[in-house]
This record gives sequence, structure tokens and C-alpha cells, in this order.
Amino acid sequence: MRSLSVLAFFVLTGFGSSSIAATSACPGLTPEGKRQQLTPPEFQPNLVAYANDHAPGNLAAAAQAIVSKFETGSAKGYEKVSATDKLSVGISQWNHGSGSLYSMFFPLISQDMLNRAPSAIRDDLVALKTDKNRREEIINSWLVPREGDSLEKGVRSSVRRALSEWLASPEIVEVQQKLTAKSLDSAWRLAKAWQAEKNQKKPVSLKLFTNFYDVVIYNGGFADVWVQHVAAFRKSHPDTATVLAKLEEWTTNCQTFSSPIAEHKNLYSLKDLRRSVQMWKEAAKSHPELFDDETLDLLALGLLRAQRSVGSNSPKGFPGVFQADVMLRRGTEAIGIGYRGAKIGPLYP
Repeated sequence: MRSLSVLAFFVLTGFGSSSIAATSACPGLTPEGKRQQLTPPEFQPNLVAYANDHAPGNLAAAAQAIVSKFETGSAKGYEKVSATDKLSVGISQWNHGSGSLYSMFFPLISQDMLNRAPSAIRDDLVALKTDKNRREEIINSWLVPREGDSLEKGVRSSVRRALSEWLASPEIVEVQQKLTAKSLDSAWRLAKAWQAEKNQKKPVSLKLFTNFYDVVIYNGGFADVWVQHVAAFRKSHPDTATVLAKLEEWTTNCQTFSSPIAEHKNLYSLKDLRRSVQMWKEAAKSHPELFDDETLDLLALGLLRAQRSVGSNSPKGFPGVFQADVMLRRGTEAIGIGYRGAKIGPLYP
């Protein structure tokens, strides 16, 4: 439960209506920090027809390389460690905060793999896999400095080095590749189901597949948003100008939000998103061909999904702190250009 001061802030600013196709509120959550009711109602696509389908190798490799740059800063970031969600590791940044480190990553790690981990972290890794009651304690211990062992981007240097060494070992890279293949296949099945509803004659594009793979990796799925929600949004935002105007309106509202109690008071990546929106507006004038119906649908889908992001980066952030970052990724992958510390793209041939 969030404090009364946070609830009062949301109420006084008028954020958090009870149902949406898309909201102007930022963060786009209820006053309690929960997802709003969708209009049309929530929906889960039926993927039975695609249960045996697998992502084509060429599209899978291309989409993975693009998404990995967002996740880790490089196309093959198997060794990457960050303090996001307390601790995130590997090419897909499986993490402590969402539980993906324990529900996805560690189940594929054998005792022999743990035995071959660097001695500095071996016992802690065993406990992280086998003793859920000690996980918080262990992760917290990795995030504090010791004499002669300072923090490096939020994680103690010796722990970061040992984790990176272990993550980059061939057998742990293979584990990551297996997990990534599952995620790519999940994204492919979702993309096939989406395209079947949109246009059965058109093949799944790299742009569409990249967006869907990133939604699976970064957001854990579509949170009940689907074709009909995008269609409802597009009825009132039928063209490039109206879609981009909505994004600009929302990011302007995001700029006015400041959490009254969290250590991190503003949405992550908001400055980069606002800069990207201006870049997209300029591109719409100089390269209108970038903004076809598929791109506009993906921008709409991106905004709807961003507004359902409830991640808080606890204990530093607040529910919805990642919403601008979600939209930055969705928009950049939809249009093929964006800004994140530096210009990104073009992503597609």
C-alpha cells in the first residue's frame, strides 16, 4: 500500500482515471499505483495455432541484437550486471525485483554450474537458487561497499567482476541462449497472432517482431493490451500528427510529475523520450514514409503498454517509474530512430 501522501498527489493532480483506451495521466496508473481498467476490456490472444512455431533464425538474430543494445548496451551482453531492480544479470537482464532471476534463470542452473562459479560468490549463488528466505539479504549485501571494495554502478566491484566472469563462461552463456530462444519463440507466436488479425497476407516484419520481443523481454508481455485496444486508440488518433501529439501531451504531463516520497522522484529516461518525440516529429516532416500504419499501430501499442508498466525499481523508485523508458524503447523500435544519450538508428535497412 502506498502512503497517503502519494495517493493525495495523484488525486490532486487528477491522474488516474478508472478506465482508458489511452490516458493523458502520467504515470498512467490508478492512485494506488495499479493498472487502470482497459476499454475495451482486457484481452489475451489465443496462441494455440502457433504453439509449434519457432522464430526464424535471421529475424531472431536481428531482433535480439537490437533489443540487447537496450538491455545491456551491446549486441551480446551476456556478462552484463546492473543494479536495476536491485540486481539484473545477463543478456536479458533477469532480475531480483521482478523475480525473473529465480523463476527463469536459476531453474536452468545446475549444481555443477554453481560449483564452478568464482569462489567469491559461489556460496551466495547456491543460496540464491535454493533458499528464498535469504535472497533479499544476499542481494542487499552485494549492494554495499566494503573497505577497499567500492561500489561500481551500484554493485560492489568484486561482486560485479565475479558475476561477470561467471555469466560469460560458456556454460552460462548457453543457459542464457536457451532462455533467449524461448523468449524469441514466445514473441514470434504473439507476432503471428497479431499479424493474423491485422493482415494475414502480410508477413511479420523485423520491426514488428523486434517490438514484440522487447515487450516479452522488458515488460513480460502485453498486460492484456491487444489489437482492439490499438484500434480504439487509432479511431481518435488516425494519423501521424495526432499520434505524435498524444505522445507529446503525455510526456509533457510526465515532466510535471515528481514523487513526494521516493528517492528517485522522476520517470526514468524522460528527457531522452521528450527529445525523441521531437526527433520523431521532425522525421514525420522529412521522412513521412517512416510512419506507415504499422508504425502508428506500434506507437499506439507502445503507449498503451507503457501506461500499464507498474515497475517501481524498489526501494528507490515508485510505481510507473519505468513508463517513459518503456515508451522510449517502443517508439524507437517502431520508427527505427530515437535518442538515448545519443542518437539511435536507423535500426532497420
